[in-house]
Amino acid sequence: MSARVAALGPAVVAGLVLALVAPGSPDAAAAPPAWPGTLVRLYAERLAAADTVAAAKWGTDQPVDDPARERRILAGAAERARALGVSPALAMRVLADQIEAGKLVQRGLYGFWARHPAQRPRTRPDLARTVRPRLDRVDAELLRAFVTAGPGPAGERCATLMARAAAARAAADRLDALHRLGLARAWEHTCAGAAG
Repeated sequence: MSARVAALGPAVVAGLVLALVAPGSPDAAAAPPAWPGTLVRLYAERLAAADTVAAAKWGTDQPVDDPARERRILAGAAERARALGVSPALAMRVLADQIEAGKLVQRGLYGFWARHPAQRPRTRPDLARTVRPRLDRVDAELLRAFVTAGPGPAGERCATLMARAAAARAAADRLDALHRLGLARAWEHTCAGAAG
């Protein structure tokens, strides 16, 4: 393994491997253990909303990055985490990953739509009334999942389990390469705080 690849860390490397796993391969179809399966399902559910967010923002003056809203989401996650007995630092780290994964997908879709005008969205979903409540619900479920799932393994064992669960989810949902990369980004720091 090159120094450049090693510097990425085991979770990112495992995630990049996930992005390359063919949907029909045996590794992708392996059933994930319950601990990462619940988290990955919620990560994928939140990531699916990125398409709708992109469609809502496309052709408007609303940027992909919304630092004020992101700060509110992270502050709210830390507050709810304290009430649930979850590490606020873990909650903020995991939710920050979800935000970055969503932005990765949004930017990828923008690039695709710029190159393929016929594929651009024809409707504009309502961010405030439809999309954001969905994201808020998934965020709340995600924090509760850390309580019910309990602490998971750490380090390379965690990265292996997360990569397997993500590969299984990507195969089940038939995710394209962009969304596989987004899913890999969504769990990038889960293992850093899995045991805490």
